[in-house]
Amino acid sequence: MPFADASGNYADKTIKCSRCHQEFTFTVGEQKFFDEKDLKFPPGKCKNCRAIAKAEREGTKPDQVPAHKEFWGGDDEVGNRRERGNRR
Repeated sequence: MPFADASGNYADKTIKCSRCHQEFTFTVGEQKFFDEKDLKFPPGKCKNCRAIAKAEREGTKPDQVPAHKEFWGGDDEVGNRRERGNRR
């Protein structure tokens, strides 16, 4: 149980997204799921950025997934991604 403490207890953890740099919560339920699946590392991206990355891999339009307006530059919850140099 890599996500539980020495007593075997779980607690919500705050993680900084590697893509948008917003903090998100790695919940107790998610930690238990990761342990059940024998996943060794916590998620590096928040839920919205994971959805965006998946859409990009699958060739889905970015405006079909929720996004952080602060990061992508939209003024609503669903918007087109603006390019920022070589950042992906």
